[in-house]
Amino acid sequence: MGQPKLSSAKLDFVQLDVSVQLSADTTISILFVGLFALGVALLPVVRHVRLNLEDLLLGQVLGASQVDVVVTAILTTVVAVVLYGLHSRLLFISFDPLGAKVAGWTTCF
Repeated sequence: MGQPKLSSAKLDFVQLDVSVQLSADTTISILFVGLFALGVALLPVVRHVRLNLEDLLLGQVLGASQVDVVVTAILTTVVAVVLYGLHSRLLFISFDPLGAKVAGWTTCF
């Protein structure tokens, strides 16, 4: 008796998949949230992993060392300098790809 209910539920799911059209972004976000919820639900099941859910969601602000702060500051500076240097080119490619192509810049990465 359990098998027909499972197959009918599977057929309903397939029919739902055909009738509802979701964008790729929506599908990926639903999959991400579902798998994240599954991981959170499985945390209590695994006995040898000691992980606090609050630390997983929010992180440990007081656990950051001085080296972490220095590395973050250096990476932030490098990214800011690169974005500042490429600002006009990125702006031109983003808003006028045809004009950027005519100017001789590659628009496909």
